[in-house]
Order: sequence, then structure tokens, then C-alpha cells
Amino acid sequence: MSAERTAFLAELKAGESGRILGVAGGHGALGRLMALGFVRGREVKVIRNDSLGPVITALGDSRVAVGRGLAWKVRLSRNTRSASRPGKGVSS
Repeated sequence: MSAERTAFLAELKAGESGRILGVAGGHGALGRLMALGFVRGREVKVIRNDSLGPVITALGDSRVAVGRGLAWKVRLSRNTRSASRPGKGVSS
């Protein structure tokens, strides 16, 4: 079973992904994010988000680093499906 909820790119942890719902901000922020590939409907996956520094994302075949301020402007629909956990319930 899966459920979707809204989150900002800055809130996602490494390995989480979602579909972009929209980008907030002025013309400068909007233009910058669109030029980087952050457009409505596109899938984005977080590669690294350490709370400090940029959020490293995967957009298609590209890796894109986004500053924290801009990451708080990207709203998306996050899929909260349970990820498979190798070794869970299995002893070696």
C-alpha cells in the first residue's frame, strides 16, 4: 500500500523521491530552478541531504546540487511506500 503526501525537497532524506508539484519564489529563484530541471511533474530523488550544505539530487541521468534555500522552494508529492530492507528478519 502506498500513500502520498506533500513535502519540500529540503525535507527529504537520502533515498527518498517524489514528483515535483511546483516551485515557489520570485522570478530569480523560479528561473534558476527551472534551468536546473526542477519543473512540475518531474521525478526527483535525493542522493544526499545532510542538513547543512546543498541537497544533492538525481534528475533523470543528471546529479544536481541545490542550495538549502532553493530546496525549500520545491514542493513535491512524496511517495511513502515502505522500502525493502535487505536482511530484515533474516539471520546469517
